[in-house]
Amino acid sequence: MRLRLFIALIFSCLCCLSRGQEITWSVEWGTAATFYTHHDYQYTTLDGHHIDEHYYDTQTHLHGLMTARVGIQASRRLNLSLGTGWQGLQREIRCMPVSLRATLDLGDPQKNGMLTFLEGGIGITEDFKEKAGDFAKLGMGYRIPLGYGVQLRFLAALQASLCHPQLFDIYDNITVDDNHLEYSDRSAGAVVISMALEF
Repeated sequence: MRLRLFIALIFSCLCCLSRGQEITWSVEWGTAATFYTHHDYQYTTLDGHHIDEHYYDTQTHLHGLMTARVGIQASRRLNLSLGTGWQGLQREIRCMPVSLRATLDLGDPQKNGMLTFLEGGIGITEDFKEKAGDFAKLGMGYRIPLGYGVQLRFLAALQASLCHPQLFDIYDNITVDDNHLEYSDRSAGAVVISMALEF
């Protein structure tokens, strides 16, 4: 229910802002490399032992992404867009992202130049039943106008994400159920490299 309300709220905001504004469309594809992961969880084993773990690792995990976005030109250089598609958020966590992005063109938006963007949203599980996690991106890019209102964009961003994965109890050799789980948090940092075509 909360997922539907969140998506409806973002879509409604864009619809209200889009009155009389230029509409933009884009497709984006790329890859993300997780470089830091922090694990924090607590649960109780079947025989009553309390497990409390906090640790981090720096193993690299590669994830793909493919998204489509629809946006509005809030001003000559500022674009607000809503995006969704498919993305690997963290190790073994793939989701359908739903995010809002603010992109600011630096310099004349009709010429080659730099841009910066800020994005935040949620990931929905592949079965569309619950939230897979939250994420935020801060990035920069370079735009190349191709003519006829089409731009090619090269983007690079830092991404932070927070997920709540299922835990496997190595002592009882089972997946920890909700009755024994106190919490399971996994935060990660990643570098995202992508390309986009905007119309």
